[in-house]
Amino acid sequence: TLSSRFEGTEMRVEVPPDSVEFKNVECIFKADPASGVKRFYFPGQGTSNFNITKIERVQNAALKDTVDDKRGRVVKMLKSAGIRYEAGVHSRWLFHGAKDADALQNIIENP
Repeated sequence: TLSSRFEGTEMRVEVPPDSVEFKNVECIFKADPASGVKRFYFPGQGTSNFNITKIERVQNAALKDTVDDKRGRVVKMLKSAGIRYEAGVHSRWLFHGAKDADALQNIIENP
């Protein structure tokens, strides 16, 4: 869950390369897109041969409680309908790239 990944007070957290989170992000990034979907990053080439050296999670303490609350309401609504919440079905990870460190810092400071 999001709450288990949210750490400390820093806005940028380096994800340890040996963690499940790192492996999951790496797997998603390197996967081929679904049939009929065009890759918008690195068009015309695959990503499976890329060596990912660093992943940083940008976290926003001000939004964490709002996101956790919304997820809790979705879980409760699904449960009342007899449906089990499944990450990846009822929620998605979002990725945001930045062309350089200045752009990333701007995203952090002006969400």
